[in-house]
Amino acid sequence: MRAYEYDYAGIDDLFKETRKLGLYSNEVALEEAAFCYVSGKYEPAIKILAEYRKANKDQKDQLINHRARMNLAFIYAAKKNIDSIAVMSKEIPDSSPVKSMELKFYTLLKQGENIDPATILKTLDTIRKSLPPNPFIELYTARALLKSGDATKAVEVYKRLPGIYLRSPGILTEYAMALSRTGKSNEALVALSTMHRRGSFTKTSLELFRDLTFKQNLLDKSENAQKLLEKLYGNDARIRWNGATLALRSGKVDSAITLLKDLEKQFPNEPQFKTAQISALIIKGDYDKALALCHSGNLPREMTLPLESQILKKQGKDSEALSLIESAVKEKSTPQLQILHAEMLLAMNKNEQAAKIYESLIDSLKPDQKNGAATAAIYNNLAWAQLQTENPDKKVTLKAAERAYELLPSSASIIDTYSEALIKFNEYDKCIKILESYKNTAKEPRLTFQLGIAYEKKKDLNKAIRNYKAAIALMDSSSGTVKMDISKASVENHIEKLMNND
Repeated sequence: MRAYEYDYAGIDDLFKETRKLGLYSNEVALEEAAFCYVSGKYEPAIKILAEYRKANKDQKDQLINHRARMNLAFIYAAKKNIDSIAVMSKEIPDSSPVKSMELKFYTLLKQGENIDPATILKTLDTIRKSLPPNPFIELYTARALLKSGDATKAVEVYKRLPGIYLRSPGILTEYAMALSRTGKSNEALVALSTMHRRGSFTKTSLELFRDLTFKQNLLDKSENAQKLLEKLYGNDARIRWNGATLALRSGKVDSAITLLKDLEKQFPNEPQFKTAQISALIIKGDYDKALALCHSGNLPREMTLPLESQILKKQGKDSEALSLIESAVKEKSTPQLQILHAEMLLAMNKNEQAAKIYESLIDSLKPDQKNGAATAAIYNNLAWAQLQTENPDKKVTLKAAERAYELLPSSASIIDTYSEALIKFNEYDKCIKILESYKNTAKEPRLTFQLGIAYEKKKDLNKAIRNYKAAIALMDSSSGTVKMDISKASVENHIEKLMNND
């Protein structure tokens, strides 16, 4: 129970008392090593386990020796002490029935960063089925699942860990992160809050708590977590940078600017602190100061150009912003500048020109550049630019929208563009299939509305009206991540017309 209350000092006393009473068995020794590990005392854990890694001279290799070696290898890996794992690999007796699987585990520990997640998980599954139960195998599996993006399965495996492991600050934070990625932010916050109330926390646990509470609009708790982070880890520039970001997101622009100025003074060779100040000034509406910082002369041109064009647009000077970018492109054309140019053209409804730039960008991509989120955005913007023209090219539009979807199927905005294209070119069944298979359609007013359009085009008015009504309900509670470009009243009027014509 002391471990569950994070009373690690009390646990040390218990083990000392156990020694005095002569009750300190092999099993108790491994338990003490586990307590040392979860409380971050790696060296004492290593010292204890090292005594049990080999069998006595007059004995065969025992289960206790195998468990000690496995646990020791995991701790060595955590300390990046790969050489010690290699030494221990040679100590496993040939007579040990688990030698081959134990060596497989060591190989993962030594080379895991260079092995693809699918192979790691497959190997761990084989190891788990062949070796005696071990919490470190489960912990490695949970971490591999979380890293591979399968947070749901990761949560299941974390739950299988013995309580002393799961309730340790580091591992509990990982578990809370997995919970948050499955949409269970409340459960994650409960777990973190329980640990924090008992005075146990890590930098990562406080950062996760800060971010989760901010997302739930619990601003006081989020700000308090950030204050504690700054008090404990004030020399960490990333912590202070996140503090400025939090202040901006909370609408405290002046506080953010102060923090960023301090960071700039401390790190004068890091341009991101000054560019962030410019962004903050733009949010504040202080365009003259923002421009003055842009023209201060000690920032790279490629960093200030997007900010300058943004300021000009905010001032209603779209033509000047466009001229600025076009001059820069003529001077030295780069993919980043071309993207900025195309985005500006899109914003000014010069869609055909924007589409040509996006097509040119795609044509210039090398084979190894045709993947990833950034490339997906280019394909998506090409499709969207085509859709905004009077006569969109069907082949170009659908190909671009489909490729964007293939590269980033989790993006609501990409699915919105793809749906728009499919509806435009009468591929209603495919549109319905895409939208109904996407897990967040029911959370997005715009996508739910698109689903209604697809059903209406198929003459299935009951399902069309049902989705239109669902979109209206969503508009009352959420704006979604994709902009809804039609008013609630317009949707209601459309429903009424459909019902009257039925």
